[in-house]
Amino acid sequence: MNNPIVVPMTLCEPEPFNMTVQDGETLGFNVFDSVVIAPVKGVKGSAESAYRTGNVSISPADLGMDPSQYATHGEIPTRTSELTNDSGFINGSAVPANETDPTVPSWAKQSTKPSYTASEVGALPDTTVIPSATSQLVNDSGYITSASVPTSTGQLINDSGYITGAEVPANEADPTVPAWAKAANKPTYTASEVGALPDTTVIPSETSQLENDSGFITASDIPTDVSDFVNDVPYAVANNEGASLSTMAIPYGSVDDTSTATAFTATVPGITALRNGVCMMLHNGVVTSASGFTININNLGAKPTYNNMTLATRDTTMFNINYTMLMIYNEDLDDGNGGWWLYRGYYTNTDTIGYTIRTNSLTLPMDSVTYRYRILFTSTDGTRFIPSNNSSSTNATASRTVVQTPIDPFGRIVYYGTTASVTAGNRPGAAYLFEQHVMSLGYSFNRTGAALTLTTYKPVWLKTAPQTDGSVIIDSTTPYVQDLPTTEDGKVYIYLGVAYSATQIEMTLQHPVKHYKDGAIRNWWG
Repeated sequence: MNNPIVVPMTLCEPEPFNMTVQDGETLGFNVFDSVVIAPVKGVKGSAESAYRTGNVSISPADLGMDPSQYATHGEIPTRTSELTNDSGFINGSAVPANETDPTVPSWAKQSTKPSYTASEVGALPDTTVIPSATSQLVNDSGYITSASVPTSTGQLINDSGYITGAEVPANEADPTVPAWAKAANKPTYTASEVGALPDTTVIPSETSQLENDSGFITASDIPTDVSDFVNDVPYAVANNEGASLSTMAIPYGSVDDTSTATAFTATVPGITALRNGVCMMLHNGVVTSASGFTININNLGAKPTYNNMTLATRDTTMFNINYTMLMIYNEDLDDGNGGWWLYRGYYTNTDTIGYTIRTNSLTLPMDSVTYRYRILFTSTDGTRFIPSNNSSSTNATASRTVVQTPIDPFGRIVYYGTTASVTAGNRPGAAYLFEQHVMSLGYSFNRTGAALTLTTYKPVWLKTAPQTDGSVIIDSTTPYVQDLPTTEDGKVYIYLGVAYSATQIEMTLQHPVKHYKDGAIRNWWG
């Protein structure tokens, strides 16, 4: 490849160009439009010192190549014969035509493989017969065929003396065998002959198929609600669900306007019969009773009144006008009237205080100074009486600041019914503490500085705010109300009694605690 390479170049246009060597081989190249090549001003080989222009031929010498390090196409070998065999390769003519190795036996040099007999390879001849049926075998085990097994009694020797049917008499001759037993068919019986019921007998499978002569009842006949029962006792009715005996509502009624001093008539809802223990709260707004008066409730009969459990103490005191009494019926001690009313309270026509139920002992010390005619509440620990306020005013119309000391909503509520004041820590006289009494409410809860305007015969409730420990604090702005809320207000209401005038209430023995919850007035349990 000593011939010079001729490179015709026109590099100013982006088009294909060729490089042609002198032995006729052409190399093709492409110059793409995106390639920008500057015009060539001169060409030289790496061994030349000056550039040449025009048609320039570049020889290997011009490139600084050693002539001994390159060859032409005609100098490259194309056959193995042109190479020196320094590896010792041989061709086919050097391989021997016949095997001459003395270690190879002659049979292994034969053109066909050797043959063997069955005995030479430890096998049976292909003419060997292999049995395919038991008949081809010698029966040296004594096996028998099914044809040798008896299939009928005739093939057996009768060494047991059995007889055939032909040897049996045709008719039973034993005179002790009854005729029915000799019949060809077994006898038939009726159900009655075997002590049984006919197969048409209907055996009940449901209780509805039976006559209920025992008076059994079903679950639907059992009352599931107290309201399903006739309350002829009558029992006290709870104001709301889950109420305990301590918050039962005692029936409340009033003496009729037609009553006289010796014969009271009254209407009390819920009382339909007179039984032991029937109780009621009866308000007398008509006339002061005379000694020995009777009471006729709901036209159930006029009954005398007593103030203790013996007939010798027939009531000789009076049921004052505008007072409310707790009455309990007793039918065990009969004075000829079929029972009588026992009233819980004590009235005399010489009593200027007019109390009803009084605490006779076991009074608690006052939590703070206490003045006349106040309602007292029990402290949360049950050791003190807390007055409704600490005002020293002697005027019932004076405005008073309600105490904000927590009280026990389920504790005792009493009325301090005298004018003498009691200092903190001291105990009031028992004769002046009442659990049921008529009182002027203004001394306890006047917040307006004017006379109260209660609605007569409506209940009066203490309005309080519940605390996290179960206690309550009296509302400082509106300490009492006569109507319970119709929506939830977060307050708790304690029943005090019934208003019978614009300024006074009759405080009752029982004080249910209520609140509005889940769409209704309900008992509050702390």
